[in-house]
Amino acid sequence: MKQRIITSVIALSLLATMTAWGQTSVIKRKTAPVQRTGVQKEKAFVKETFAIDGLLFVTYEYDKSIVHVYADKENKPKGNLVTPESVTYKGKTYKVRLESNAFSRCEEIVSVIISEGIEFVSPSAFEHCTNLSSVKLPNSLEIIDYSAFESCKSLKSIDLPEGLTSIRDWVFAWCENLSSINFPKGANVGDGVFAGCENLS
Repeated sequence: MKQRIITSVIALSLLATMTAWGQTSVIKRKTAPVQRTGVQKEKAFVKETFAIDGLLFVTYEYDKSIVHVYADKENKPKGNLVTPESVTYKGKTYKVRLESNAFSRCEEIVSVIISEGIEFVSPSAFEHCTNLSSVKLPNSLEIIDYSAFESCKSLKSIDLPEGLTSIRDWVFAWCENLSSINFPKGANVGDGVFAGCENLS
């Protein structure tokens, strides 16, 4: 009898200990933080979007002095396009920056003027604008990012400003009719910038 009582006490003690451990592990367990993708992060930081003169603009929480411009894909721009240096909305003036893929696949754009004051052409900004034949870049421009004018098959010539410091990968790749380019001295040139430009000498 005494041995059974001792065994029962030990069993109850072990059960209590195991229960306590289980409770402790539950209390200490923490939920892992949700990891966001790059696109989700961008969406999370969007502050406001608005339209002016047929173009769309978006502001982000991380830089409230700049607005990013891009095409309305349901009403793509046609003919001649001028990207403004700045816009005013609700009494506040913003400096304009081209959004990534801003006007990609806007096949009915035939000419582009990027206004003075803009320093950066974003990745794939005019990629596959197949009827784009004329591009005027500002003297303020410093960087043309990846694939910015890739596959602009109607582009025959372009003058790059002297202040340009970086031409990144694939910027003019597959511009099959590009035959003349005024190239600045000292600019860093990425890989494949003129890949597939068969008429460029």
